[in-house]
Parts: sequence; structure tokens; C-alpha cells
Amino acid sequence: MKKSLTVFLFSLLLLPATGTHAQERGECIQGNCRNGQSIYLTEDGHRFEGTFVDGKMTGRGNLVWANGDHFEGTFVDGKMTGRGTFFWANGDRYEGDFMGDKRSGRGTFFWANGDRYEGDFMGDKRSGRGKFFWANGDRYEGDFADDKRSGRGIFFWADGDRYEGDFLDDKRAGMGTLFWVNGDRYEGDFADDKRTGRGKFFWADGDRYEGDFADDKRTGRGKFFFANGDRYEGDFADDKRTGRGKFFFANGDRYEGDFVDGNMTGIGHIFWTNGDRYEGGFSDGRLFGYGTYTYKNGKVSIWKDGKPVD
Repeated sequence: MKKSLTVFLFSLLLLPATGTHAQERGECIQGNCRNGQSIYLTEDGHRFEGTFVDGKMTGRGNLVWANGDHFEGTFVDGKMTGRGTFFWANGDRYEGDFMGDKRSGRGTFFWANGDRYEGDFMGDKRSGRGKFFWANGDRYEGDFADDKRSGRGIFFWADGDRYEGDFLDDKRAGMGTLFWVNGDRYEGDFADDKRTGRGKFFWADGDRYEGDFADDKRTGRGKFFFANGDRYEGDFADDKRTGRGKFFFANGDRYEGDFVDGNMTGIGHIFWTNGDRYEGGFSDGRLFGYGTYTYKNGKVSIWKDGKPVD
């Protein structure tokens, strides 16, 4: 079972509001704080150093909040607009485009823990195309919407595994292909980060399964092709042959009947290539209980626990 994808625990912090007019409250400590270079200190401890136009922060400037956050970049009509860098007191940092006090356009967000996002922003959220790099070596490249992986993308695990396909709300959902570093591969449906729906699983040793999946397990109807030529067609539950099915042996023998936990168990019918056949009880792959054995010459015998009783 594939490890769950790494969980997004990093919601981008909302930028503090800058306000539009410098003179609403506070003290102008250098310049006239209406036009030109000035330094302004608000009554709650925020400090702006930069250019004013008609009493509004416009042009290049440096705004420092009392809590230690600060912004260096361009302002238009009192709002962060254009290119700039926002530093959070906790060590996070954003470098890129702003529009109306929000991260909008292209940018890079650096988390203090070593994670990093590079790509599109809209309204303070990751939206569009981007790349997310985790400090543990995992990486995602693809679509984002409303701060989450949504759309088409590729997720690379640090151990070499890889997923290519659809995402919804930070989870694998839709069609996709999962590649394991050991050579195994799954192609098919995903839901809620798990193999669910119709799909195909290819093992590196040549085995192959085609059919239904639920919660990362073979469950429902399917076909299993063994590399040695054997084949099973029928019901699966919890990753095992369970229910009704047919098992075709590479040598031509065939079993039709009940399965439990991967073994012939219940009532079934086995046909041998030499013309003999048996119909009756099975348990863990062996003849069990009573049954009827019919030889190729037409003779019929009653059997119990794999032996004739008449």
C-alpha cells in the first residue's frame, strides 16, 4: 500500500492590513509625510519609511509592524502593490508580486522549517501553476487552487516513488499513475488519496491485476494474471480472491467455484486436462468433505476428504 501522500500543514499567513493614509494617526518623524521621502510612526508602533504621494504610501518603502513582521517593496495608494518581500517574525518569507496588499502574481514562499513554494498566487493563495518543495525531499509540480493541490500534477517522493495524475484538495483524486521505485506500477482511478474504482496493477515480476479497487485494495470483480501463465477471474475482497471465481492453471486444469482468502474453499468444480473432474467441497485448496469424482471414462465415484469412499 502506497504511503499516503505528505499532508499540507502550511496555510499561508494573511498579510496585515497596511492602511491607506499615513496621517490618520501617529507621528511624522521625518519629512512631511504627505509628499516625498518620510518616516512615519503609528500610535500602535508600526513604522513606515519611504515615499509618500498625496499622503499615501506610494513607491518604494519599508513597513515594519510592531509584532516584528515587515515588508520591503513598492506601494500604490497605500497598499503593497508590485514587487516586494514580506518577512514574518516567525522566520517565514515571501518574495514576489503583490496586488492590493495581497500576494498575487508570481512569487516564492519560504517557510522557516525549510519548505518552499514557487509559482502563481492569487488573493494571498497558491492558485495556478507551481512547485512545492518539502524539507524532507518530497516535491510536487502542477496545478494549485485555493491554496491546495488541485488539477493535474506530479508528486515525487524522496524515496523515488512518483505519482502523475489528478489531484483534488491536496489528495490524489481522478485518473492517475503511481510508480514505485521497485518497478511496480498502478494505472487507474483514485479517490481520497487511495486506489479506488477501476484500475490495473503491474508487478515488476510480471504479475498483473485488472479490475476493481477500494481503499487501496483489490475489491470487487477482477482478473489476475500470473507471470507463470496461471489466471484468475472473479471476486476479490480485501486484496484476496474471495467469493465466486474461476482459476485457470497454465497446464490447462481449471477450477470454478468458491474462494476464501485466496484459497479454493467452499463448493467448487475442478476439471483436469486428462478428462477427469470433481464437484464438491474444498478447503484451503484441497478436496474436503463429500463430492463426486467423474473419470474420463464416465465412471462416477463418491469421494470424502480427497479419497474415494466406494
